Amino acid sequence: GLGASAAVLLAAFALQERHARAPVLPLRLFREPVFSVASLVTVLAGMSMFAGIIYLPLYLQIVTGASASEAGVLVIPLMVGISAGAFATGRTVSLSGRYKPFPLVGLAVSAVIYTVLSRTGADTPHALLIALMVVLGLGTGMVNPTMMVAVQNAAPGADLGTATSSISFFRSMGGSFGVALVGAV
Repeated sequence: GLGASAAVLLAAFALQERHARAPVLPLRLFREPVFSVASLVTVLAGMSMFAGIIYLPLYLQIVTGASASEAGVLVIPLMVGISAGAFATGRTVSLSGRYKPFPLVGLAVSAVIYTVLSRTGADTPHALLIALMVVLGLGTGMVNPTMMVAVQNAAPGADLGTATSSISFFRSMGGSFGVALVGAV
């Protein structure tokens, strides 16, 4: 099945990267616990962010009857929440130097909001949906910049660029999985 194909591709990638002179993603980065955890958390955050960005407008159109333009406008609060969450978290991390609680809280908030969103229907007021999207955005926004800072602090200087770009890659990969998963559900 699909899971077996993904496992074979992952194994082939790991084998190739292990023997390459200049690997795209050096496997030694995964020996650093911060990088490994940040990669996983970033995949989860990407799943959350992209699933919301893709499917909330569809939900608004199909379930609530909003036009495409109305759905686009109604999703702006999600994007504002993501930006505000990222900005506030970035400022707080830079002032306090602490970043561990933010991804945990952000993912927990996102999980709770998705649970609440799963219970909404055609009669759910747009004001409630907007409030939920803002909070979802805040939760998602708390994760991305924090993971980037964590990885940049943990990566060796020679691997700083690779580690940074890997986090962006894992966010995109999570987005692909999230969109596929929510689409299947």
